[in-house]
Amino acid sequence: MQALPPKCRASLDNLGCAVAGKITRSKGTNTAKTYLTRQEHFLAFCCCSHINNPCVELPTPVSQNYFLACYAVLLIQGITISGTTICSNIIKNYVNAAYNLFTDKAMPSPCSSKTDFIDVIEQMLKNYKKSPINIT
Repeated sequence: MQALPPKCRASLDNLGCAVAGKITRSKGTNTAKTYLTRQEHFLAFCCCSHINNPCVELPTPVSQNYFLACYAVLLIQGITISGTTICSNIIKNYVNAAYNLFTDKAMPSPCSSKTDFIDVIEQMLKNYKKSPINIT
């Protein structure tokens, strides 16, 4: 970027951010990148839900579990990284990536709550194991 003239750098500044982001994401394995992208997707859902830090603002397993179940419903509706409906196994992978944000910080497991809302959603998804579903 420094090899470009100053006026050119200024006009490309907003485009250069996108390039830098792609370069950063290109490091690592595809599996690791997908995992991190799913976690970013969950954190974007948190921001849309006015939760800035889910590990702080959702301190109990019950609140975490309920929030993750709501996230699963969002995924079922097709609000995914690619914007398409996905099968139940992929939904589980999204939820597991989000789930690990809590457990990696040594917090109690979201699935240790008395009522497991995530399990309710997973039971519903078992009926649709190979086909995408829509909930309105």
